[in-house]
Amino acid sequence: MLILAHARDPLESDPDVDLKAISGDPVMPLITNQTMTVLGNEFARAFSVAWMSDPANGDAELTIRDQFAQRAMLQIVVLSGGQTLMVTTLSPTDMFNLDRIGPKAVAIVRGKLNEFLVHELLLKSTHAAGE
Repeated sequence: MLILAHARDPLESDPDVDLKAISGDPVMPLITNQTMTVLGNEFARAFSVAWMSDPANGDAELTIRDQFAQRAMLQIVVLSGGQTLMVTTLSPTDMFNLDRIGPKAVAIVRGKLNEFLVHELLLKSTHAAGE
């Protein structure tokens, strides 16, 4: 009888263990990467790193998608709750600038989320004043 066993590297991270919520930890944002291309995936990585580096971004649930655009370009869309927060177009040469593009995209998305929040609060206060 032959039994094959694979030893697990003790330094290797285990996603089932490392991503479990620990009591007392703040809620981490959920960023879903639904990209299909290398450039889209790298954008999602750069965006996620920039987003997670600032705790002021909160616990938004974001989705990042990509689709092909004209002239060998890639369209990136960032959504939250079905609302489009940002649309940008990247060229293949942008692959080398994603560490700068990611934080700029985070600023745009954070601004749009703040606009939605202010709009929602204004609607609630207007509705409450009308009652």
